[in-house]
Amino acid sequence: MNMDVNNNLNLLTAVTQANNPQTQQNAQEVAAAAQSTQANQLLGGQSVPQDILDLSGSRPRSEVNMNDIHSSLAQSQRQTEAFRRMIQQLLNRQADTATMVDGQMMITIDEETRARAQREIAEDGYFGVEQTSERILAFARAFAGDDIGRMEIMRDAFLAGFEAAERAWGGELPEISQQTRAAVLRGFDEMMGITPAADAE
Repeated sequence: MNMDVNNNLNLLTAVTQANNPQTQQNAQEVAAAAQSTQANQLLGGQSVPQDILDLSGSRPRSEVNMNDIHSSLAQSQRQTEAFRRMIQQLLNRQADTATMVDGQMMITIDEETRARAQREIAEDGYFGVEQTSERILAFARAFAGDDIGRMEIMRDAFLAGFEAAERAWGGELPEISQQTRAAVLRGFDEMMGITPAADAE
């Protein structure tokens, strides 16, 4: 008899709490906090960005599972690494093209190839500073969107790719690549809202 009474009381309490909006909200907040703490522990104590915890769309945060979080982080890492590799390959191609024009190429090339290389590194050429920097920044925008934090990650990945290109090159890249680097960093500053006027203030 006592067992039945206790079961009924427990059921009544559960129903009452389930129908109480404040109780539901508190339960969701507690679950969300626990989820965030668990994620932080799994990620070595690093804080988890809010947009990753909310990546479940219409589901409440308490229902976001750890697979969603790890999948999102893994995708971000893959994008960042792909961007870094692209930077390295692109800048090495630009440098190779530049050396065809200035005669530093270790192999002999014909005049037609040299003329094509000249067009490609011209101011309006495919490997020129303007087009190359625009392509790099377009990729960064595609990966980062309007997220300033992710844009900073893309900026760091660009610098890492530039350094990797120099290591593969065996020293400092040609002047055109240095100019491209400067143009890309200016572009990142603009996208992130960093301007010389703001720095002066």
